[in-house]
Amino acid sequence: MLTDSEWSAAALDTQRALARHTRVYAYDFADARAPYFVNVPRPASFPLGTGHMADLAYLFENDLFEPLDEAQSGLSRTVTAYWSRFAATGRAGGAGLPAWKPFTERGPYVQRLASGDIGRTDFAADHHYAFWKALAPSY
Repeated sequence: MLTDSEWSAAALDTQRALARHTRVYAYDFADARAPYFVNVPRPASFPLGTGHMADLAYLFENDLFEPLDEAQSGLSRTVTAYWSRFAATGRAGGAGLPAWKPFTERGPYVQRLASGDIGRTDFAADHHYAFWKALAPSY
């Protein structure tokens, strides 16, 4: 709920604004089984989903997070390949990677990044954008 209300709505507004002026590649890191923090009990009463900074476990080796399983390691390789390709060429996708289209005003493409589930997602619907904008239209 906090991620949707405080981050996702503003992120989508920013992507829309930037897309009027430059190429934008938007993504939703959505691996609901992301490694949790080492030595911190995972809440059992409800699913956490993917929280802020969960993607760091996929990008950097560190002792903060539980180790990646095989599927998560595959996602880690894909994400680092996306980032590397983007840094080298200014474009995402290609070179054997799953397709990733730019986010445009007429085509708000957002790439879902999850273990075994990479492709287009409806970011606005997934994160209840209309609901949050109705509550706080000044986002």
